[in-house]
Amino acid sequence: MKKKQNASKEIQKIVELGKQKGYLTYDEVNELLPEDVSSSEEIDRLFEVLGNEDIQIVETQEEEKAIEKPAMMVSKEESLSEPLKSEERFLPLDDPVKMYLKQMGSISLLSRENEIELAKRIEEAEERFKFASLSNRFVRNQVCVVAQDILDERVNLEEVVKEDIKVKKRGAMNRIGRILRCLKYARNTSKALMLALQFNFITSIIEKEVRILNSTVKEIDYLAGRGRKHAIRRQMLLKELGDPYPKIKEQMKFIRSSLLKFNRTKKKLVEANLRLVVSIAKK
Repeated sequence: MKKKQNASKEIQKIVELGKQKGYLTYDEVNELLPEDVSSSEEIDRLFEVLGNEDIQIVETQEEEKAIEKPAMMVSKEESLSEPLKSEERFLPLDDPVKMYLKQMGSISLLSRENEIELAKRIEEAEERFKFASLSNRFVRNQVCVVAQDILDERVNLEEVVKEDIKVKKRGAMNRIGRILRCLKYARNTSKALMLALQFNFITSIIEKEVRILNSTVKEIDYLAGRGRKHAIRRQMLLKELGDPYPKIKEQMKFIRSSLLKFNRTKKKLVEANLRLVVSIAKK
C-alpha cells in the first residue's frame, strides 16, 4: 500500500513538471518514473494521465521547439474553430461521451504519408525495445526457455514467432533449434544478442520476460538486509541474473526507456485511428 502511495506521488510530480513546461522528454519521464512502474499497462495509464492534461511527450527539447506554432501562423481553419473550443470548455465534466469526443477532436487525422512514417517509427521503436531487453542475459536465458518449449511442442510456434510460418513450419523449427544450439556456446554478449534477435519472437513474449526480470529485481531489493535466511534466497536470485547487480539496474533503465518510446508511438497510431472513426461517425 505504501509503495503504491509513493508511486502515485512520483507520478504526480511528473504531471506537475509537465504542466509547468507544457511537455516532457522521454528522459525526464524515465528518470522520474518510479521503478515499480514498468509494465506496458502501467505506462499506458501514465500516458493517458499526461494526455488528459495536454502534456506532450517529445524526444528532445529541440523537437518540442520545432513543433511549436508561432501565433502569427495559426491557420484560418484553426481560427474558425476558436468559438467551438470556447464552447467545449463549458462541457459538463460528468458527460463521458462529450469529453471523449472533445479529446478525440484534439487529435489530428493522419495523412497516408504520416501513417507510413508512424508505422516505420513503431517498427524502429519495437526493435530498440527488443535490442535493449535482449542485451540482458537473464532475459536472453528466459527467451531460450521459450525456444526450448517450442522445440518440445509445449508452446505453439505460430503464436510466438513474428512471421507467417504455416507453409514452412519444419524449416522454422530447425532454425530455432540451430539458434538455440549456437546460443549455448556463445561467449560474446554481442553475438548472443544478435542470435537471440533472430528468434524473431513477438514483442509480448519479450515484454513477459522483462516483467519476470522486474519481479526478480524487486524481490532482490526487498530481501536486502532481512537476515541470513533471506540472504540465501537473495544470493540465489542474484546468481540467476548472471550479471553484476549495478549493471542490471542500468540495463533496466535502458529497457524501460525503450518501452516508454515504443508504447507512446503505438498509442499515437491508436489515437489517430480512433480519431478517424469518430470523424466518420460524425458525418
